Amino acid sequence: MSEYSKDPFSNYIINRYPTSFFVNAELDVLYMVGELDTILSLPSSLANFNLEKMLESSQVSFFREAIAKAFKEDKIFRYSNVVFKNERKSAFVDMTFEKVDIASIQNGVIECRVFFNEVRPFKLGVNVKETEDLSVISADERIAMLETELAKYKVSLRKLQKDQKMRVDEINAQNREMMTNNEELQSTNEELQSVNEELHTVNSELQYKNKELTIANNDINNLLKSTDIGTIFLDKDLRIRRFTPAIKRQFDLIKADEGRLISAFANQFNEEKIEDSCEEVLQTEKPVRKLIKNLDGEEFMMRISPYRTSDKRVEGVVITFVDLSRTKSMLQEFDESIQQTAHRLNAIYENSRNPLLFISPSYIVTDANRKWGKTSKQELIGTKLTQLVDEEYQHLLTAKLDVLFGDYEPQMINVKIDQGKANYQLILIPIQDTKNESRVGSACVIALENTKQVAYLESLERTKETYMSFMENAQHQMVLLDKNGIIININNTRNSPYTRDELIGTVIYDQLPPSEVKQYKSNIEKIFKGGSQSKISFKYVGVDQIEVEATVIASPVLVGDQIAYVALVGNPI
Repeated sequence: MSEYSKDPFSNYIINRYPTSFFVNAELDVLYMVGELDTILSLPSSLANFNLEKMLESSQVSFFREAIAKAFKEDKIFRYSNVVFKNERKSAFVDMTFEKVDIASIQNGVIECRVFFNEVRPFKLGVNVKETEDLSVISADERIAMLETELAKYKVSLRKLQKDQKMRVDEINAQNREMMTNNEELQSTNEELQSVNEELHTVNSELQYKNKELTIANNDINNLLKSTDIGTIFLDKDLRIRRFTPAIKRQFDLIKADEGRLISAFANQFNEEKIEDSCEEVLQTEKPVRKLIKNLDGEEFMMRISPYRTSDKRVEGVVITFVDLSRTKSMLQEFDESIQQTAHRLNAIYENSRNPLLFISPSYIVTDANRKWGKTSKQELIGTKLTQLVDEEYQHLLTAKLDVLFGDYEPQMINVKIDQGKANYQLILIPIQDTKNESRVGSACVIALENTKQVAYLESLERTKETYMSFMENAQHQMVLLDKNGIIININNTRNSPYTRDELIGTVIYDQLPPSEVKQYKSNIEKIFKGGSQSKISFKYVGVDQIEVEATVIASPVLVGDQIAYVALVGNPI
């Protein structure tokens, strides 16, 4: 019953009339059931069915009259052996017309019930008489009807065969499509396996990132707990998101207060409208700094900054309170330390015996602690450093200063001033620029006088030259040895197959016959132990392969109070 409850026509005819249809006064067909294509034309192009388009004109008149009677007299009308014809067949039917009331349809409805007596084919052009006596139809007419039916069935059979072939082709195509889909599914399965492996990898990475996030969160929590700066985070509605324990000096907050409006809490700054400053920051997106005092007179630096997300959106504000009372105390201690350091440096600067100069990046002397050479302190200030040295050193000093100010590296150079009357070693020290740490803002020049040292070195150089000249022009064979018997110098190598440069730096004992080495070495060691000069005789084979007997006098050579070398003086050359 529930299956037909929404269809009033089906509810009306179910299990009563196998073939019938419902029409209204305008001949619109509202509902049909059963085999009605014998008496009605059912073209597929019609959207709305109407008997005027489904019957011939004579038959339309019959229906119009019958329907009008049924509406007018409100009773059942029956018609027997009504003849219907179309291009293929004729039919004899009994029809009943009855007015029915269906609540869901406002206009009246007529039900037409149809009972088929006989259906027979006929040839085109043959006039079949309408009669109730079917025996008058001849055998030829019956044969023609049967042939027509047979032709119809053949056409239907061919159509069925064609449809069947089309269905088989469709099934084959569907089968091929299913095989393709199966291959695609297999490929998809492989892709899913690959994706699953990637998911495992991503899961491992997520676990690692989660661990990193946990560590970062722990770091943030520990940072917030350990900082002495009172900090509070507010959202756009000025509700508390997070705060550091140090904020309790300004607001009496507990963990349960997160999510509440900051305006609901009293603070230690009665005269300061913190909420107004927060609104200003949210509107302008610019930080606000204010110096404020609490009820105890302590000074704090309040900074309100925009709370920005990773995509640069402002989602609230961050308020920090820096206790300036502690900072002032630290600054005072720091200032005292700086002053002590400054006093010490100034004492060194003022009382140093060596000239100390300060120069600018253009090499101009900006300050000096005393005169330098014959130039007074007042004359030094404002003069270019390179102009204070002798002309022959100006180019070298300029090169050193270029490196000093360009590469930030200390330099050192020896110069002469006052027309060569004084020698100085200049130590050039770079000083960092206070506004730009990557630049040299100035330099300190320490002038160390080394006139005596230079004179001493020059005298040593002259002594060396005298010694070398003496060695080269001496008429005797001369050799200078150290404690290990290494030849420091030799003036002649006539009796040796080696050159002078080849012998210097070698051990003299390697040049002697093995039988002579022990006695020779013993005599040399005695002199290094404090013995006086001694005469040493030994034999050796010369360059002409003739054995030669040589005699040398070994004498100590003192450097200071110590025996540094042994000099061997042999026969005249």
